Amino acid sequence: MKIDKDNRTMLIFLAIVVGIVLANNSGLFSINLQTSDIQFYNKPIVLPFTVSNFTSPTVEAYFNDVRLYDVLTYEENETRVNNTIDPTTNQSVNTLYSVLVNKTRNQSIGYTKSFSNGTYNVRFENIYSEGLIKIKVSEGNNSETKSVEVRQAFVDISDNVPNLVDRSKIWTIEIDTKNPQGDALEADSVDVDVYDPLNVKTTIFLEKAGSKFTKQFSYVTAGNYQFKIHARKEGYVTKEVTRITSVTKSEGIHPIVYIWVAATAIWLLLFGIKMLRRFVK
Repeated sequence: MKIDKDNRTMLIFLAIVVGIVLANNSGLFSINLQTSDIQFYNKPIVLPFTVSNFTSPTVEAYFNDVRLYDVLTYEENETRVNNTIDPTTNQSVNTLYSVLVNKTRNQSIGYTKSFSNGTYNVRFENIYSEGLIKIKVSEGNNSETKSVEVRQAFVDISDNVPNLVDRSKIWTIEIDTKNPQGDALEADSVDVDVYDPLNVKTTIFLEKAGSKFTKQFSYVTAGNYQFKIHARKEGYVTKEVTRITSVTKSEGIHPIVYIWVAATAIWLLLFGIKMLRRFVK
């Protein structure tokens, strides 16, 4: 394919632009978080991350813009006054001097950091409210910041509500309650608002056994049942999870099916006898 002069000029221009972009991005400084940027304060928060193009950076952490420290004791020079009497004038003289004093930071949130195999790990404990964690990595004139949102935990669930059943089916609903991290969580209660095919609402309460909740339910009417599940625990957000079951009429096997099966069996039997007689002759 022949490329005219205008197209050739455009291709050269695009190649230059792409080259500039790649050259700029090749030296990009960044923080690469290896977990979700949304965390929950029901458990200690651990944030593993790697960095790009930093060699030996300084790592700082903030919660709601207040800096956190992994070492809470430090030394600070404190200026003091020494009062003496000048023997020549018999007057009081104040002399300033410095003393190295041990101090402790007033920090309720526990914060630790470590570095291993190219990965940084920062850990936060005793966070009891929603907020924003900021990780700042800096070296020389370069610095990058990564933000992580901290939320109140919610009760998650897994369930066995079926998608499709026959009418009059009695089903044992099973619901397991979990925390947002996927660990088993013993919720306080689980209730379900059930809307039948006529949109009539009934609320059922499941029986508790640790983190498992069960209840038998009968699908008495054909159509769609809607289940709105609420798992509750003090100190956790209650989410509403919706499930739908389609109930079909169970009509059994139509008599015509039996007739066709019987006819097929008789035909096969007669055909077999015919073939057997032919073989004997």
